[in-house]
Amino acid sequence: MSGAEELIRALRAAEAEAVRAAGSSAEALAGVDRIRQTVETVAGRRPPAPLKESLAELDDADRLFRNAEANALDALAGIRGYLAELEGGGSAGSSASPGAVTSIASAEEATGGQVLRLSSSDPAHVRRLNQPPANATIVVDGRFRYETDEHGRVVKATATLETIDLEHPRSEHAQKTLSGKLPGDDAGHLFARIFKGPGQKINLAPMESLGVNRGEYGRLERLWREKIEAGERVEVEVRLVYSDTDERRPTSFRIRHRHTDGGEFARVWKRVNIDNTPAER
Repeated sequence: MSGAEELIRALRAAEAEAVRAAGSSAEALAGVDRIRQTVETVAGRRPPAPLKESLAELDDADRLFRNAEANALDALAGIRGYLAELEGGGSAGSSASPGAVTSIASAEEATGGQVLRLSSSDPAHVRRLNQPPANATIVVDGRFRYETDEHGRVVKATATLETIDLEHPRSEHAQKTLSGKLPGDDAGHLFARIFKGPGQKINLAPMESLGVNRGEYGRLERLWREKIEAGERVEVEVRLVYSDTDERRPTSFRIRHRHTDGGEFARVWKRVNIDNTPAER
């Protein structure tokens, strides 16, 4: 066996390990989420002190597993990109294409779904960002994470916000052509443009204009901006609730957010439920 063949064999073993690591982290994240939902369902919106501490510990575990998954995916992308170069464009056993570091499907074997890493600035990724696949986790620009259901609808979006960019572009075409909008709706950003949120439809949702997009949701965005401009970071989780399987317009947004205070994130999340009631006609 030549040196190159030995290297490829070693990289194949490392690739398998990275897939297993990403899958294990994704499964652990799902388990943490199920435990949290159970505790919140039993305890309600105001859990007693012991359960508050348990929920805070779950948040710490959530962040740990997310970091582990992201590291495994980054390693997997690098391994597959290098394998593609060594094999002159990839063999039948490789799922990466030359230079495909930002767009990968991984951990599928372990999770039953897809994990994709895409770039909002890459023209080759625009179609998937405007039409995300079903039952997938999509990480955009390394910082925005979206989860879709069996109908390809975003049901959960998470991010750590730490940058303000007033010149970050928007996609007017995506906003104009977003499906599900009713009269009086905006195509609202889940993560605002000023936070460098993607302009594509994966980051957009039909929002009632005055009360939601420019009302309750807008007030949250202004609060997050104030924290970031003060040198803090903000963690945000948005859950989108739909009334039925054919609906593309969320009926409500369930938001958790917290910010750093002197470097460390607050242990307790603030929660806001926003009803996306249609405007009166």
